Amino acid sequence: MQCKGRPQYFKKLKMTNSFFKFFTGKDNNVLVYIWPKQKLNREEENLLFKFCSIVDEKGVSVISDIGYEHFHFHRYIGAYELITTSKKCKDLKSLPFVSDIFIAPSEFLRDFYKLVHAFEDFLSQGRFVYIDVLNLSLEPFVAYKYSENDPINVGTKKITSLGVTIVMAAGNYGLQGENSLSTWVYAPWVISVGASDVNGDYLADFSSIGSHKGSSFTGPTVVAAGINIISDWPIHLIKDEERLRRDLELITTESIFAQNGETIFVDNDYFYSHTVESGTSQAAPTIAGVSGILIMLRKHLHLDYRPAIIKEILKEIARPMLDYKPHEVGAGFVNKKITMSYLENLDSGNLNSQYWPRNCNLIDILNKNTNPINIAIMDDGFSDN
Repeated sequence: MQCKGRPQYFKKLKMTNSFFKFFTGKDNNVLVYIWPKQKLNREEENLLFKFCSIVDEKGVSVISDIGYEHFHFHRYIGAYELITTSKKCKDLKSLPFVSDIFIAPSEFLRDFYKLVHAFEDFLSQGRFVYIDVLNLSLEPFVAYKYSENDPINVGTKKITSLGVTIVMAAGNYGLQGENSLSTWVYAPWVISVGASDVNGDYLADFSSIGSHKGSSFTGPTVVAAGINIISDWPIHLIKDEERLRRDLELITTESIFAQNGETIFVDNDYFYSHTVESGTSQAAPTIAGVSGILIMLRKHLHLDYRPAIIKEILKEIARPMLDYKPHEVGAGFVNKKITMSYLENLDSGNLNSQYWPRNCNLIDILNKNTNPINIAIMDDGFSDN
């Protein structure tokens, strides 16, 4: 399985300081996304631009001083992006060609803006053609209400509709109790991942959970190991004293074997190129990898590998965590060992599944297949600086 790492199309977007200085200095100004009833013609765009323009005391348009580029149409997401006043924003729906609006959360405006543009770039550059799984280890800095016309959710829905399986970290606000999931994982088309210990015996206290009402619930799709996970560290960065102390304690031959089943001697090169982190961001890549395996097998067998199918198979693979409820851990715990056992049971006939034909020798296919599965990764590092 081939992992592309963080692709170039998720590059950091450069924005002028004047744009954000202007925006953050005006409490009554908002960044808004406008969903038209249909693609606007030039006359309608000009009307929308003039309607939303902010003028100074001399009657000069402030938006035009910043640049027309900030009146922007996201072709693939399907929304106009612009700045206006909160007062004008309330009247936008009165325009005959406006279907709906979404006001960006002001608490993390810069990052929200960059995320929307990243999704648009992913779609406009056609990267979805050769990406099988998109791992999104992201979460809003503050909770806000789920909306299907949130441009982030529109972006993930569009990408999923093009056949890319999206795996998202469930969020790290579990200490806040129920309904602490990341806003974006409420979208039913994504696979969301909570965090547990390496054996799946207990849920991490930081792992966000949903809510349970009667027979229905919201929660993560599945759970994977996300506590003290050993992963790559950029060797050009110097570890601070706290990280050094923690890594010395936790990066051992035994802990590596417990996590991935490999026996590796921890020398200086390994130590300084690896670190330990906890979070649902550390759990999600495991599920992205398992999803990649499933997609590869189903491609080989000419079976349906749409994201919705992969999501249901993951639920079937998961080992139930009996001490927890579905809104806390979803279908249960998934790791490489459990996945391989699932495939072996299918091969031996000990397990029947509506998703797989009988006697298809999945383990043999997995061992012999050399076709790469491309996994794109977008994580919180995107929004640094």
